[in-house]
Amino acid sequence: QHAAHERIVYEKLKKKISSSSLKAQGLLVTETVEFNHRESDILQNMIPDLELLGIIVEPFGGTSFIIKSIPSIISEKDIKSILIDIIEKTAAAKDSFSKDRWLDECIILMACRQSIRAMHRMNTLEMQNLLQELEKCENPMHCPHGRPTIINFGKKDLEKWFKRTV
Repeated sequence: QHAAHERIVYEKLKKKISSSSLKAQGLLVTETVEFNHRESDILQNMIPDLELLGIIVEPFGGTSFIIKSIPSIISEKDIKSILIDIIEKTAAAKDSFSKDRWLDECIILMACRQSIRAMHRMNTLEMQNLLQELEKCENPMHCPHGRPTIINFGKKDLEKWFKRTV
């Protein structure tokens, strides 16, 4: 269910960003985050592109930054960890991490953090809605990380698993 919901949220986010309809919400209380010098340099270069995602970050002196706005679809508590994850991935990939790729990674991280968790109990209606939304996706078979959302198996597989084949 997590992978399926992640695919749904990811595709919705991609559409909103490509149509420039992703809404940002200003934070009532801005959040100050501190990075090391290398991370600060990476974040400084990302600031204009983060605005495309509804993330408004401004330098606050030295290696400190203020988060002023976040996309309305993510929670305030997730933004710092999303920034840290994307900075770490960019730093690890060095120059091979293109702008398009890290923007996509940001979208994947936001989708992952906003998706229902694997052990979340769902009622029948929620399950049906999830499957209906998944059917509308361009790529309903895999989450953005590549994990399957649907696995097909036949009667022979079931018989084999329950040791009912001769």
